[in-house]
Amino acid sequence: GGKSVALRTVGFISLCASMGLPVPAQRARLALPPMIRWLGIGPDDESRGGLLSSFAGEAVRLRDAFAALAPRALLLVDEFARTTTPRESFAILVASLHAARERGAEIIAATHLAGVAAAAGARHFAVRGLRGIPTQSPGADIERLLAVLADCMDYRIEEVSEDRRESSDALALASLLGVDEEIVARARAIVKTIAE
Repeated sequence: GGKSVALRTVGFISLCASMGLPVPAQRARLALPPMIRWLGIGPDDESRGGLLSSFAGEAVRLRDAFAALAPRALLLVDEFARTTTPRESFAILVASLHAARERGAEIIAATHLAGVAAAAGARHFAVRGLRGIPTQSPGADIERLLAVLADCMDYRIEEVSEDRRESSDALALASLLGVDEEIVARARAIVKTIAE
């Protein structure tokens, strides 16, 4: 959690600084990009009235973002190409990151795809995530559980090494939030076979 919020915050702070407005920080030191481009979900998704498939819409946004991408531009990429197969999504995302770097752009990308940073020759950062998942008592109130989870969430971003095994709290969260234990157990078994 928190990747999209972090990207939007970077864009907001960069835009404020570029316009000479105060930024929400005690101190800030950042480059002033000549342009900021967003490649992710946005208001344009509904504006074409369903005339394009989801991926066609993403392809048009990619084309538009690169049409005028200037050196030192800030390109914010949020789960780009998520509407196609993981293999093609990985390839398009890595190729786009390489192309943006060749044009001199500064890029921050958020993705669930493993190995993108290594393939793109980029540093890899991650939201720290949950610090301890609470135990669930049978019939626990969902609102109380969500409040406890919110308290356990650490949104700080840290650099991670590529050799760190990809991990997530998704299955523990699914169990905590009442997803059928048979489904969770099967999912754990599948994850274990994939990891081997």
